[in-house]
Formats: sequence, C-alpha cells, structure tokens
Amino acid sequence: MIHKETNERARIERVIEKEGVDGAIRWARRTAGIYRAAVLDRGHFAHAGACRRQFIKAYLELKRFAARGTL
Repeated sequence: MIHKETNERARIERVIEKEGVDGAIRWARRTAGIYRAAVLDRGHFAHAGACRRQFIKAYLELKRFAARGTL
C-alpha cells in the first residue's frame, strides 16, 4: 500500500496568497468540515478506505490552522 502524506500546508499557502489569512481560515474551516463529514459517513470511501488516515491528518492540519491562523 502506498501512503501519501497530506500537504495541506501548501494548499493553505496558496489560499493565503489568493484570499489572505482571513479567507484561508474560512476555507480551512469549510474544508475541515467536508473532510470530517466524509470520514464519519459510512457510505463514503473515506470512512473505511485506505485513505482514511490521510483524511484525518488533513482534517487535523486544517483545524489547527483555523484555530491559530498560522502555519
């Protein structure tokens, strides 16, 4: 099995460049909610699939950024 590390930092940096920190925080909160819902949805591949761990790691990275506003 191939494990990919999440790279939410790069995504957050791109959003900061386009929308500023406040926009990136809003984006991170929204995206974290989507990831969380996917992991909790028994019908979604992220619930039990091989990428569940990556979804959870990405969710945590996004939540951390949204709470602190810094990378």
